[in-house]
Amino acid sequence: MKKKIFESYLKEVCRQSGLSEEELLTKNKQTKYTRPRQMLIYLCLRHSNMSVKEVVEHLADHGFSIPHSTINYSRSKFEHLLTEDSTLYVITKQIANSVIVE
Repeated sequence: MKKKIFESYLKEVCRQSGLSEEELLTKNKQTKYTRPRQMLIYLCLRHSNMSVKEVVEHLADHGFSIPHSTINYSRSKFEHLLTEDSTLYVITKQIANSVIVE
């Protein structure tokens, strides 16, 4: 079930950002790639109650290897950005509401 939720978030974040899954899950550190990745991680951890380990595993299933510490940093960084950017907050909320989490 959580894999399905992860896939739904991944699809919606890609759609919203205009990136393909391959682009989103690249090691590129440009903001246009990192923000959507951070959003994906945030959504998985905060809106679906996935554990850090589960997020790492789902990302690895897509060929994106990332340590636990980077997951935690990404979530923290994105939470901070949400307090500063109301547009980002609205977009994130829309994606969170579009994916049904059971």
